[in-house]
Amino acid sequence: MIAHDLNMPLLMPVFPRSETNSLVYTHALDQDTMHIKEGPAVRLDLQLLSMAIDAQKKLAAQKYIVENKLLIVGFSASGTFSNRFAFLHPDKLLAVVSGAVNAFPKLPVNALNKQALP
Repeated sequence: MIAHDLNMPLLMPVFPRSETNSLVYTHALDQDTMHIKEGPAVRLDLQLLSMAIDAQKKLAAQKYIVENKLLIVGFSASGTFSNRFAFLHPDKLLAVVSGAVNAFPKLPVNALNKQALP
């Protein structure tokens, strides 16, 4: 398993799709997902943060060295999820790897290497 080989914890949440509303694409943390007001899919970004905090506490209690910031990885719809998550919570992340983000990636910065980003 890659987490074992890298000697680092791996958290792999599974957010189910809506059975009644095909417009809600939880895997991509889309606009419709962010507007859910009730039920198990409310604020999936905050649920993911809670899962990570819980895992960090459990690992720290077992004397593992735990980073405060997360590395988030995604491809395709989950790449879009990770990209949008980074935009919402840049202060919680060490790095983001997003592949095939289904559009142009968003960056939570105004400039990169002193070059303005439109």
